Amino acid sequence: MALVSLFVLCVVIVFPGQCLGAANPPLGECCHYKWGGFGIIKLHFYVCCNNCDENDGDPECGGTVYDKASDKPYCGPCGEDQGNARGKIGGSFDCGGCVGQNQVKAECDKKHRWVFKGFCWVWSTCFSLRCRKRFLAAAGDQAVQALQGGSYDDEAFCGDDKCDPGEDHESCPFDCCPRYNPEKCKRSYCDKCPPPCCAESSCCIHSES
Repeated sequence: MALVSLFVLCVVIVFPGQCLGAANPPLGECCHYKWGGFGIIKLHFYVCCNNCDENDGDPECGGTVYDKASDKPYCGPCGEDQGNARGKIGGSFDCGGCVGQNQVKAECDKKHRWVFKGFCWVWSTCFSLRCRKRFLAAAGDQAVQALQGGSYDDEAFCGDDKCDPGEDHESCPFDCCPRYNPEKCKRSYCDKCPPPCCAESSCCIHSES
């Protein structure tokens, strides 16, 4: 038993903020999960955030799932993964607490209203990338600017659904896969959810001659 506890401790120390084990998710941060669910078949994508650094440990948005396909409790009160996810996407990230998360959720709801939430990776990836853009380096006055919008909406960034100059299928597959591999990765109101590999550079085989 002591050896197991030591192993868990080492994992947390070696991989801080990586949404693994006891570091899942760190205080004030979020984790992006994939292939979660409460049955034998696990298909859900979602984000859980640990906001227990707010309101004396009782955050207004505690346990909120970004975003879910059912009423099952995928996220615990402090962002614990209760959806039995089989994996994670990237490391943990800041999203400005309950206020910032609500703002980013509204943006992704508007941008991807066609998505069947929870079952399609596009919405949760939108949430993760936009959170990272807003709050990755936010501190002091920058954090206030991020919460108020600032110049964020006018800047090109990975996650704005445009393959901007300087981006390609390696640096930003989410934005550029639909351009490099439109047959597989095109996203529109009338299309079904593209395969999850369209968020990975390996799926973006260049189709241009």
